[in-house]
Amino acid sequence: MKYKNHNPFQVPKGYFNILEEKLLKKTKINLNAYGYNIPKDYFNKLEKEIIKKTYKISKRKNNKKLKGSLLALTGIAVSISLFYNIFLSEKPIIIEKEEVFEDFVESYYLEDLNTYEILSMLDENDIETTLKYSPKP
Repeated sequence: MKYKNHNPFQVPKGYFNILEEKLLKKTKINLNAYGYNIPKDYFNKLEKEIIKKTYKISKRKNNKKLKGSLLALTGIAVSISLFYNIFLSEKPIIIEKEEVFEDFVESYYLEDLNTYEILSMLDENDIETTLKYSPKP
């Protein structure tokens, strides 16, 4: 409580006003303290120049990255398709209409299917070709 009422670090009145004036006088007198002079309108043009330079650099980097990634992806896609076509592809199995009909008849007897279930498994084109009646014995 004692320190709340009595502060040992007292600042004289007007100290910061005097300090600011002293600092301004010293810096105006000693120009070499800065080390260099700033050209006129430097900060007005600085933002535009930085944006222009970074845009050019980022544009170049993005193009290089994009080209590299596209080249890598196409290489991977080509190698996968070649591998599949050479090693994994088999000759397609060609099933003739008679074989399909025989399979349906076989499943009819083995699985005890009725005609409606067989018709539901057939396409419309298969129904027309397999269920045509021919009067020839």
